[in-house]
This record gives sequence, structure tokens and C-alpha cells, in this order.
Amino acid sequence: MGRPALTDLEFIAAQERTCDVALELFDQGGREAVTLRAISNVLGCSPMQPYRYFPGGKSEILAMVKTRAFHHFAEHQETLLNEDIDNDIDLLENYGAAYVRYARENPASFRIMFELELLPEETFPDLADAARRARTPVMTAIRRLVDSGLLQGEPRQIAKILWASVHGLATLHLTGQLEDGSELEDLLPFLTRTLRAGILTGDS
Repeated sequence: MGRPALTDLEFIAAQERTCDVALELFDQGGREAVTLRAISNVLGCSPMQPYRYFPGGKSEILAMVKTRAFHHFAEHQETLLNEDIDNDIDLLENYGAAYVRYARENPASFRIMFELELLPEETFPDLADAARRARTPVMTAIRRLVDSGLLQGEPRQIAKILWASVHGLATLHLTGQLEDGSELEDLLPFLTRTLRAGILTGDS
């Protein structure tokens, strides 16, 4: 006699729990630590049961975990668009600070977004959509600044330079290259001021 069918809510809950466990394992040991056997051991089920929720196995699980992380990150960034900010230059400055704060407060999600290898867009379109959503707030602000003449350059190149700067600081913190948390707090405002004086040359 086969297992009873799960309701939609039960199926979603099982997927979410599987992803929670996979993220914990990734945080502890990277991609190699995320195996169906390890997941099933934590869940207390057979190694085959995760296939019930993820027919594509480990790759599908990792894709969903990464998709969830990008959506969570996007929600974090989108809150900036709803804040009372006078102009897009201030928005970009806040974005840089918020990016580093997100990495500090959500290290596992941050790592799986950027340390896990790229997964094919055609196979995991939801992941590609989530990644685009995460890039939208900063790209929107940059394009408006370029259109207004306050910034000069190609928006995607400007975004990559800004990203490299804030991502680098976040990575230094997560890999223990900074002395302590107070050094991050000291460097973050210095970084945003430096970017404002350099790339953001249109600010008067």
C-alpha cells in the first residue's frame, strides 16, 4: 500500500523543512556537506524520501535553497525603496551599508547565494528570476542617476564596481579577515564615503 498523498500545504512544508536542513548543512560544511543521506539523517527519514519533494535530487534542493536566499535578500533590499530617502545617491549609499549588514546577519544565506556554483537558468528559471529581483533595486537607482547626468558610465559596469566593493568588505568579515565586529563598523561608513567621493562624483 502506497503512502497517502500529501496536501499542498504539507508538501510545501516538507520542501521548506528540507531546504532549512540543506542550508544548515551548507553553512557547516559547504556544498559537499549537503547530501541526501545527511539531509535524511537530520529529518529522520530514509535517504530516498527527499526525492518525494525534489525529484531532481540534490541539485534541485540547492537551487530552491539559493532561490529562497535571493528572495530574502531582495526583500531586504526592497525595503530601502520604501524608506524616506531624499535622492538616489543616498539610496546607493544606504544600499552598500545594507548589503554588508545582510551578510553579517544572514551569513548562511549570503554564502549560498555567492559561493554555490551557478546553476543553469534554463533548468532553474525560478532561481534566475530571484537573482534578477535581487539586482533590481540597485540597478534602478543607478539607471536613474545615469539618466539624470549625476553619474557617467554604463549602469551594469557601475553596479559591478559597487558590488565588488561592498561584497569584498562583507567577505572579509565573514572569513574572519577583520579584527573584530568593531572593525567592520569602522570600515563600513568609510567605504560608503569613499564610494560617494569616487564613483558618485555627481553628488554636490
